[in-house]
Amino acid sequence: MPAIWDAIIKGGAAGLILAMLIGGPVFVALIRISINKGFLTGLFFALGVVISDSSFFVLSFLGISQLKDSNLVHEILGFGGGAFLIVFGISMIFKKEKPITVTNGIMQGSRIKSMVSGFLINTLNPSAFIFWIATVSTVSAQFSGKNNLVLWFFIGCVSMVFGTDVLKAFLAGKVKDLVTPKFMLWLHRVSGTILLIIGAQTLTVAVLKYVHSH
Repeated sequence: MPAIWDAIIKGGAAGLILAMLIGGPVFVALIRISINKGFLTGLFFALGVVISDSSFFVLSFLGISQLKDSNLVHEILGFGGGAFLIVFGISMIFKKEKPITVTNGIMQGSRIKSMVSGFLINTLNPSAFIFWIATVSTVSAQFSGKNNLVLWFFIGCVSMVFGTDVLKAFLAGKVKDLVTPKFMLWLHRVSGTILLIIGAQTLTVAVLKYVHSH
């Protein structure tokens, strides 16, 4: 498989995890806005989420790209990203879900305001930022600092996030009854388990490379 397609597929898988991971406030707000204001307004909300994720990616990527391109750096990124995902996954598995409410202020206004709401809700969600820091660190180590592959990974990831958000907005009326604390609890447990597995795999690869090179 060409390296670019490998990066896109891995990005799509990460995007699917991200769409599940930040399912709390973003998921609920998207469903309710789509029901109350229509599909197009929900679409603008999803666009705001994508802009927020893109900003997180750029900040994470620029920060990591400032590091020197060396084996030591890639080892640190592999160890750090893997450990970060493991800890984050465990925290998601044992997270206690509370009933989520969305204020009326988010429901009102134009489509542009809906987009701003999507941007702010996602930006103020620490889970999204932590996810991007760990993910960019991990893929930078996996792709050995090849920025073009990291970029294709990002394209695959945000495309999946936006696509799933569009689907959520389109099916809002049918899935609204699923948005319960119990559903969100299991959603986070599944997301946390996937992150835990990916983190363990990344950390294992980093350890094996370290042992082999030393």
